[in-house]
Amino acid sequence: MRVLYVAINYRTPEHVRGFVDCFRSPPDGTRVLIVDNTEPALRTPPNLSSDQAKWVACIPSPGNLGYFGGARFGLEKALADGCSPDWIVVSNVDVRLGPSEVHRSLRARQGRTSGVIAPSIVSTSTGAQLNPFMVNRPTVLRMHLYKVLFRSYWGYATYSTLSTLARRLKRSGDKESAPSADMQIYAPHGSLIIFSREFFDRGGSLAHPPFLYGEEITIGERARSLGLPVEFVPSIKVEHEEHASMSRLPGRAQHKFISEAATHVANTYFS
Repeated sequence: MRVLYVAINYRTPEHVRGFVDCFRSPPDGTRVLIVDNTEPALRTPPNLSSDQAKWVACIPSPGNLGYFGGARFGLEKALADGCSPDWIVVSNVDVRLGPSEVHRSLRARQGRTSGVIAPSIVSTSTGAQLNPFMVNRPTVLRMHLYKVLFRSYWGYATYSTLSTLARRLKRSGDKESAPSADMQIYAPHGSLIIFSREFFDRGGSLAHPPFLYGEEITIGERARSLGLPVEFVPSIKVEHEEHASMSRLPGRAQHKFISEAATHVANTYFS
């Protein structure tokens, strides 16, 4: 079984090192591709051991392509180089995981109809479980309200502040634990998403016009249109240092990207 990891870096060489260190002795069939969206003058190539260099490669992107833009660039390059993976893991570099654990869980799913897998993802800063990201498909009204709200920077800032406060209040009180069994959901958290080969064989892709944000909705809608499940699989465990790359972007830039993404997903999938 062949598993391709495509991880995107932007100005976080320390996270590249930590991500690569997860692959000291990966299962046979593992290949890791780091796509570096960092500006050329600021790039810091990872110091790979001779063993790691056998299955890890770092390639510069032709520019900052954004998250899915960089992932698409890396996947297309890997396929052009003859890679033929059974599973494709797309992530940021600010995650930590056990490749052997991932391999075992995916091998157990071989021969089943699979589309997209959302693993257990725990935030290292808050301890919160980030998956399932969205269990049910949102309403048309909800998505268009986001589109209108996020047009204004102050609307975006107010929403972000209130959302952060709500999450803190939820964490301080009693809350339901994350599901402990596999379940079908609508959309996976974007920090790490696992795609089956069938997703791409049926016509799925990583095409996502917005530079950043909204990837979860795009994948949820794409799997839905292909008739493939999106499954939360808690046996695959991932740790995520949230916003490691996003913290490098000024607030106004983040607002621009969020506004563009909210408009795109609302108009494209909820018209």
